[in-house]
Amino acid sequence: IPHIAQQCMSSENSPVLGGAIPALEILMINWKKLAENAPHCAPFVAVGLEWAWKYFMHMGETCTYIIAMFINPTIRLSWIKDHWSISEAEKA
Repeated sequence: IPHIAQQCMSSENSPVLGGAIPALEILMINWKKLAENAPHCAPFVAVGLEWAWKYFMHMGETCTYIIAMFINPTIRLSWIKDHWSISEAEKA
């Protein structure tokens, strides 16, 4: 699962800031699925999700990540349109 998230952050061999929000969202979605499919892992996944959510909320307090997504020609606003609610997109 972390490898999938890492791929969102990569542009060949260099991490790109525009991939931070999608990478973290993919990571959290996959961890939630892991907890559902492997209940014995759920307590451990919950700790990771708590920290991931904390960082995700912190990312929402700054415009840097949204701007980085917008200026990246491979992302632009497509991630926001495809994965966020209307109210979240308007706030961004």
